[in-house]
Amino acid sequence: MAGAHFGLYWKLEAGVLVPKAHFQVDGYMESIKAKKKIDGDYIAEAYATKIMPGQGLVGRVAMTGKSTFYSEIKTLSKRDFLRVKMARTCGIKSVAFIAMPGGEIMELCSVTGWDSMPCLDDHEVGQDLQEELLSRVVVLEKDVSALKLELAHVKKLPQEETI
Repeated sequence: MAGAHFGLYWKLEAGVLVPKAHFQVDGYMESIKAKKKIDGDYIAEAYATKIMPGQGLVGRVAMTGKSTFYSEIKTLSKRDFLRVKMARTCGIKSVAFIAMPGGEIMELCSVTGWDSMPCLDDHEVGQDLQEELLSRVVVLEKDVSALKLELAHVKKLPQEETI
């Protein structure tokens, strides 16, 4: 994730995508706030945003399961990227939305920009974020196992007779 200054991990809960984990380069947001005299920040705005599947880039990636990347966010509208105004204010140049198992999304942002889609390289992922991702994989595997058991149970239930 070379050059990632911000990152968010989005999860579908009760039909709505919400951020569940994040990271940001230490001190970067504070320096932007001081220079530009702004209230709020990119991460805080994300936590205040609830996104429906299919809505904006996060919602579309969750719905389609296809990752997407933009080397220049200046080409995006608010309809596409719901937080584009704050992203521009914070100096974000490039953004990637990486589809994860279970409709979850890893959003990565860079202020220096990328020419191509960044990759999740384990040795560069922060330990806390890496642990969060691994724990999500374990939970997803348990959810899949539980659904398989439930489906097997449903198939074995006898049909009720109607009189």
